Amino acid sequence: MKWWQFKNQIKKELKPVYVFIGKSEKLKETGLKLISEKFSNEIIKFNHENSPSEILNELNSNSLFSKKKIVLVK
Repeated sequence: MKWWQFKNQIKKELKPVYVFIGKSEKLKETGLKLISEKFSNEIIKFNHENSPSEILNELNSNSLFSKKKIVLVK
C-alpha cells in the first residue's frame, strides 16, 4: 500500500492489523501517530526481549477500559 493510500484508508476505517516495513523510521512513527489519533487508549509496546507468547497473550486479552487497543511490536 502506498503512503497516500494508507492515509486515505484510515480516514474511512481502521483495519485490525497494520504492518509497517521499511527503512524510514519517521514514516513508521507518523503512521503510528495517525492510527493512535483514532484512539484515546495507551499504546502497549513490545520488543525483541518479549516472548511470542507474551505478545499473543496481550493480543488475545480484552482491555478493561475499551473494546480496542493498540499493540506495538518492534
